[in-house]
Amino acid sequence: MENNDENWLSTGHPAADKLLLDYAKNILSADNLPVGMAAGNMASQSGGAIYDLASEYFAMKKHNYVNLDDYHHCKANFNATQRGKYGEALAKQLGVVKEMGDVVRNMAGKGLTYREARDDFWHDLEINKIGRQRGLLQKNQEAKDACADFRKNNKDFPKRFW
Repeated sequence: MENNDENWLSTGHPAADKLLLDYAKNILSADNLPVGMAAGNMASQSGGAIYDLASEYFAMKKHNYVNLDDYHHCKANFNATQRGKYGEALAKQLGVVKEMGDVVRNMAGKGLTYREARDDFWHDLEINKIGRQRGLLQKNQEAKDACADFRKNNKDFPKRFW
């Protein structure tokens, strides 16, 4: 197999590799960034979105409750999107980068098959999208309420962590 930048995620499944790569190239292109906003808004929204995504990720790892991955994905993307167009765009792009890394980690570190890792990739991106959509549509709600349906899989999750 060639050793170039496009094969770093190669799994030996050419059609699946092309699908993942085409998706990532599309999402990560400059055409997906909003235009017409002041640089201050861009910096503020981007910084805030990075904070939202990172803090939710670290909260998920710290609490270590099972079956709450979707809840944290939803909340992070909801909060980032509520910051504005740049927050939404950054959440979308960073989500793809993070999930592409997870495909490799899931296969190499957790022993998942390519199919399992790929399915997890698409599932997490779908939950991220739901969080962003709710962030756009449910302006008067908090993330913990807008994403509450994703907590149903773990009734033991303490309210103080919502």
